[in-house]
Amino acid sequence: MDLTAEIVPYQSIGGIKIKSILSENKELIEGNHFKYEMYNYFFIKYYLDHLLEIHVNVLSGEVFKISAFEGYKGSLQGVQIGTILSEDRKAEMEFDDFEEIFIYNGATIETELVLNPDNNKWEDKVTCISVYTKELE
Repeated sequence: MDLTAEIVPYQSIGGIKIKSILSENKELIEGNHFKYEMYNYFFIKYYLDHLLEIHVNVLSGEVFKISAFEGYKGSLQGVQIGTILSEDRKAEMEFDDFEEIFIYNGATIETELVLNPDNNKWEDKVTCISVYTKELE
């Protein structure tokens, strides 16, 4: 697993590929400290030290969503965890009011509001970037 790998929409994070079968990634999971949680009868979420979440369909064994959190060093077209989103960058994104996330080129970006002490303005800081199968759109 490469925690500096580019985040590729609809495809991968950290070298783990969307739509891959979990057993294809077995060496990644067995060699690391993954925990898991079954969040309904059909889906399991694997966690790696608060860095990654891998969502797997139990019936097919396929990875359908991967999320990166603080500590992941790769980027999504220049956007990294911890980045403050500029107004220009946000203008390139769609905002989902219901989920309260930004949608950007086939990925989702979660943010938190932080106060910038330099200009005393609230800004959006990236806390999570997720990629998923196109079927989830």
